[in-house]
Amino acid sequence: MITRGFDKNLLLSGLSILIMLVLLLLSKVYATWLFSGLAVIVFCFYILYLVKRWTIVLLPMLGFVFIKMTELISGLLIESGGYMTEVDIVGEVTGAYIRLPIYYVLFFFSVIWSYKKFSAKKQEASPVSAPDPKYLVLMLLFILLVVFSGAVSGVVSGFSLFEGSNRFSFRSHSGSSTLYFFLNNRFLTLVLLGSMFAFYSDVKEKAACVFGAVVVVLLSILHGEQFTAMISLFLAFFIAPLIFLSAQGRDIGKIVFSVGLSGGFLATFSVLLAYSQQGVDVLELVERRLVLQGQLWYVTDLHVDSLLGETGAFVRNIPSFFHLNVDHFIDPQVPFGMRELMYVYATSNIYEIYIENNVTFTMGQMAMLLYWFGYIGMVFFILLTGVLFGMVILYLNRAISRLDVISILLASKIFVWFVFGFQQGEYWYIFGAKTVLFCGAVYLFEKYRSSLGIAFLRRSC
Repeated sequence: MITRGFDKNLLLSGLSILIMLVLLLLSKVYATWLFSGLAVIVFCFYILYLVKRWTIVLLPMLGFVFIKMTELISGLLIESGGYMTEVDIVGEVTGAYIRLPIYYVLFFFSVIWSYKKFSAKKQEASPVSAPDPKYLVLMLLFILLVVFSGAVSGVVSGFSLFEGSNRFSFRSHSGSSTLYFFLNNRFLTLVLLGSMFAFYSDVKEKAACVFGAVVVVLLSILHGEQFTAMISLFLAFFIAPLIFLSAQGRDIGKIVFSVGLSGGFLATFSVLLAYSQQGVDVLELVERRLVLQGQLWYVTDLHVDSLLGETGAFVRNIPSFFHLNVDHFIDPQVPFGMRELMYVYATSNIYEIYIENNVTFTMGQMAMLLYWFGYIGMVFFILLTGVLFGMVILYLNRAISRLDVISILLASKIFVWFVFGFQQGEYWYIFGAKTVLFCGAVYLFEKYRSSLGIAFLRRSC
């Protein structure tokens, strides 16, 4: 069955890429953004098939998929003449957004292949019937600590929503360790709350889980979070419940659609609320921000050597992967990773402001690889990162299915790093020393946890 699924995935991926290549050739004959629109539609059908056929794999990725779709929609706006303020370029038809979904198909193909490949080595863990009290205590302590840190940081330093400034400026001047603890662990908290919601049958207990999730989301809005973060946070709560419904054989396609649509409305509301508090023209700013979602791919595709890329830039970045944090990346004179692309393509005033506020461009997953390796060389790294991502998702799903709180925390942390790395194009979060060392420690922990005398932390499957 796994082999047949793999063959279908290979066939559909190959067919989707072939159609996009035909559209790319047609765009050379007659330049119009409509061909890019058709390529995006083909990609949408591809993703819908994956959601239906490999639901269990796509569930943790729903937020990630959603923001990638905004990048492609942004590309259509760019190729129809959108103005990109941060790079000072007016878009025109180049076929960039026919090429981009081709590489996303390769990425998602490798994710599915990896998940199926490694899940075949061991049967999926069957869900446990009820939460263990020891797990419940650990979960509640962690959840309360995260919520408390979010509330305390707001009371002590203020909430950026009420300050009338954007979240980046506010955090660069008023950020605290408690605030960053809250920001860095919200996703994990919502995954835990969703897991508890999935296991409990009592209405009061489910209501308590929902209440906790609402508090986390509201605190995030007060701290100025907007579209991308709110999508990911909202969908995080539903990962575990949907995984268990899927494991029970339920058709969750409609549920997934409804949840995704609700997440989109919440994210849109948070954006409108945040911008209205800053006293700006909301509609104008939202339109400008949407155009900027896809700008980095467009400008990189427009200027970089499409075959070879800037391999010298990649070599120069290699030492940065050995840093244990990104503090050294903020030096405007020695930019690494995404900051180097900003240095090359952004207007000088935007670059200086963003470096000062520790802000980077977004949607850099493919743009960064294209800049380093060109269209041919980037294929290897796309497939490699897809395989690694599939393994991370498998680890997360198995941890959730066991309600293994320690593994959920570890897997969620790795998952968040990967998603952020892909979203921003900061591959330090995937291949950097911090991630490599952490993943190595997690592997050793999972392999030898019983012999370390903490077998009670593992649920039998």
